[in-house]
Amino acid sequence: MRAVGRAAGAPAAALAARINGLFPWPACAVELRGQPLKLGLAEALPPSSADARAELFAPAAPSTNATRAAPGEILGADVEALLVATGAGTLRVLRLQRPGGKMLAAPEFLRGFPLERGLRSMSRPMRALVASEPFRAPRPAPAANLSPAQPVAPSAAPRDATS
Repeated sequence: MRAVGRAAGAPAAALAARINGLFPWPACAVELRGQPLKLGLAEALPPSSADARAELFAPAAPSTNATRAAPGEILGADVEALLVATGAGTLRVLRLQRPGGKMLAAPEFLRGFPLERGLRSMSRPMRALVASEPFRAPRPAPAANLSPAQPVAPSAAPRDATS
């Protein structure tokens, strides 16, 4: 699994592209409450629309201004997705998976595994998606003998003395 980790400070569009690009395999994951959670599909909201969208679906909730929230902090949920603060904009996570479970739509996932507002994902360094140097193909092992097979002489087995 690839971790989103410290990338939470990246723009929401970059994170959404990474999550979608690595779905379904090898996948992106974050750690919440000591459990790794796989992230399925995601989309980005620009910074200005995050507050309006969250207030539309949760009018009694306090403001979810992503500019005041720390990157990786859960802002709440709308009808279709989990909202997470990023460095620029808000990430809408549409699908999530717990270990041993199946990938679920965010509303279904949140009914069985509620994530409270203000919870922050654990930060880990992201693995690079490209290698620092080109991969080299393994060299084939040298063959022991490439000459045609030679006939095998019959073995000189001792004969039975009784015959």
